[in-house]
Amino acid sequence: MNYVLFPYERVEKNSRVIIYGMGWLGRMFVDQIEHNHYCELLFSVDKNYQSINSNNIAVRPPISVQETEFDYIVIALLSVTTAESVKVELVNLGVPAEKCVYKYVLLESDREQILQKISSMDYFLRNRVGKMLYGLESFAENECWLRTCQDWEKSWLNEKFQLLKSALTVYKIDNTHNFVRLGKHGDGGYLIVENYPISERKILYAFGVGGDVSFEYEMAEQGYQVYMYDHTVPKLPQEHPSFHYQKRGLIGEHDESRFELSTLTDFMRENEHLQDQDMLLKMDIEGFEVDVFRNLSESVQSKFAQIVLELHGLDEIEKWDALLEALAGLKRTHTLVHLHANNWGSVTYIGNAMITEAMELTFVRTSDWNFSLHERFLLNPMDVRCDSVRPERLAWQ
Repeated sequence: MNYVLFPYERVEKNSRVIIYGMGWLGRMFVDQIEHNHYCELLFSVDKNYQSINSNNIAVRPPISVQETEFDYIVIALLSVTTAESVKVELVNLGVPAEKCVYKYVLLESDREQILQKISSMDYFLRNRVGKMLYGLESFAENECWLRTCQDWEKSWLNEKFQLLKSALTVYKIDNTHNFVRLGKHGDGGYLIVENYPISERKILYAFGVGGDVSFEYEMAEQGYQVYMYDHTVPKLPQEHPSFHYQKRGLIGEHDESRFELSTLTDFMRENEHLQDQDMLLKMDIEGFEVDVFRNLSESVQSKFAQIVLELHGLDEIEKWDALLEALAGLKRTHTLVHLHANNWGSVTYIGNAMITEAMELTFVRTSDWNFSLHERFLLNPMDVRCDSVRPERLAWQ
């Protein structure tokens, strides 16, 4: 779901407001008003008021606006045509036109229509244009928010964002160490600490293969037995004698309806690795990593000397609570020592910071090293842009 800011720039603070329309957009505006107490929410109106259930606000027929003193009616409808029609109806009911506030919302579906008209461009270019449009829209909305809400730093959105930033604090390893980049030059390569504890059997678990196994191949060349899983690809794009591949996927908890998915503990039990130590774990499973680390036991997690993963969903505000829980689970045993923003996806602007939808992270086992805070975290010289034609993205630290 898109996150759309209430039209603060057109509604005065502490004014009396009626919301017209109680679809997902109207409910989102109601939630924002109730969280930040920006204005007084009188009630909402909707032509289908009899079929709408809302525990936190009264929903009345549109004609109710004639019986109430108010400052603004905020029209929370997606269609411009419908919104203009509603505005005409409200004016006919005696509502001054200047009290009718409508905010045009550029949705994902609108972007797709725009992109489809660029028929001469290939898929990748159209995809980039869409993500850039999203970023521009997010930037514009955020600028309005900053200029019209002087106390934005106290908002629930910013406070939650600060928790996420804190959970992704990158630490410096004080011991002698070297980072090394393994995998291809671009998306698919990862930075790991070179002088890490190594088990006698040299075991790497890799979840999420897709069309690239360059990281796994280099690890296999170093003598690792690589246990690889991905239920979305029919076969590996490249073979190696040390690859052990199954067309299965990873999940946080057992789900009998998803027979092709198993937990990390189950995979380790099948491979007789529950007693092994100092293994490595690589994960790029398009958001499923959140449930994995929310449910993974500390005893199993601590068996991995390093964990490299791509963390997804950072721009989806409704998933932040789950993300924070997953990161807290990781921090029980591991410390974040490298962060690189993936520049393939879109960006979202929140307050005085920008966040990308995915990040590459490197964790090392806390008990193996000594740490201190970076005075300022910068890109590692070995970091490579995931998308070579788009600019690198800096982290917020």
